[in-house]
Amino acid sequence: MQEIIIIKPETNKCLFVENDNGVNKLNEGSLHDLVNKSNRKEDLIFIISKFSSIKDTIQIPKKNKSIFLKNAKNIIKQNYSDQNIQVITQKQINDKLPYIVISNKEFKELESVKNKFNLKNNIVLLEKDLYETKSNSWHISYFRDEIFIYYNSNVLQTSKNSFENDIKILLQNKYSPEIIKWTNLHEDLESIKDISYLESLVNKLMKCDQRIESIIETIDFTKSNNKNLLKIVDIYNYNSKIDFSYITNWKPYNLILISSMIFTALFLQYSNASKFYSQLELRHKNILSSVFRDLESNNYSGDLNTVASKISLVQHLPKENYILIFNLIGNIFENPEIKLKKIVCNKDEITMVLIATSDKSVNYINQALQKNRVFSSKINSIQNQGDKEIHINLSLTYEDA
Repeated sequence: MQEIIIIKPETNKCLFVENDNGVNKLNEGSLHDLVNKSNRKEDLIFIISKFSSIKDTIQIPKKNKSIFLKNAKNIIKQNYSDQNIQVITQKQINDKLPYIVISNKEFKELESVKNKFNLKNNIVLLEKDLYETKSNSWHISYFRDEIFIYYNSNVLQTSKNSFENDIKILLQNKYSPEIIKWTNLHEDLESIKDISYLESLVNKLMKCDQRIESIIETIDFTKSNNKNLLKIVDIYNYNSKIDFSYITNWKPYNLILISSMIFTALFLQYSNASKFYSQLELRHKNILSSVFRDLESNNYSGDLNTVASKISLVQHLPKENYILIFNLIGNIFENPEIKLKKIVCNKDEITMVLIATSDKSVNYINQALQKNRVFSSKINSIQNQGDKEIHINLSLTYEDA
């Protein structure tokens, strides 16, 4: 039996994956509750979400090397606008220093369970560690319609509805793999069916090998190919060390150090900007082509400027924008047998009346409400209108409001 906890930015919604005889069992809850639930706490593996952690390297200067290493944490931290982070450096590799940046919130939550349950040798992985790719390979992770395509050290978030279009854009930009590895976190029947459908879309667009593996297989592969695995005790032992201060220990060579720090910060800023430029450009093309896909036009930027100028002339735009909310609602009730009769948006609640044409449609609505993780819901009434229509009055509250 193998147990994994994926630490999410919302630490009360972490995921607990328990693999028993090749079958994954999934639970959601707070980090503390999930660790407490574990039967093998000493072997528990932690994975920190890609949204809360970054892994990179920094060049070590040839001069003043020892001073640089003592102050590496401060130098690296200067490169990030959000200072609510913790920096952990790892063993030097040639002239580069690997480091990890973790959000303060997740860092403190993990420290709390470490102390509470006396955890020491548990492996801590970053989510992006699991999906390292080469130039000829892609890795796609799938969980509840959260689809991430990892390619050429980049990552692109997509969904079932936009998957085919995003693949086309990647291919247009000459990103073409020889092999695609899929990681399925849940492995329920619905997920298996969805991945099979997405595989068929890939087969229509290009020729490449495709392989599906469980999250356990992905982790085992990562562990066997990573010689610098991080253990939970290493993270907090490092953090307890006293940092050398170049302010309180002022000496002439500090002028050189500060100059080096400024140069390093500027270099890192430029490097990161270049690194994500191609991804931003790709997403820009994707958004424009999706918005204007029904127009016979190739000048998407010009079309967007036209729309923006017309919007700017409108004097009676609503105070609140519900477009995102409507899109989320549409994704939940995406069924041709369900029609919308009425919807009222208030500050804290959305009330709507849906028309179902059969008992099957009513069951679909019920299941959709239970599966969704975006809204809390309350059914106010269900009424038969003749023999063919069932009116369902319900209220939704956006959980992240």
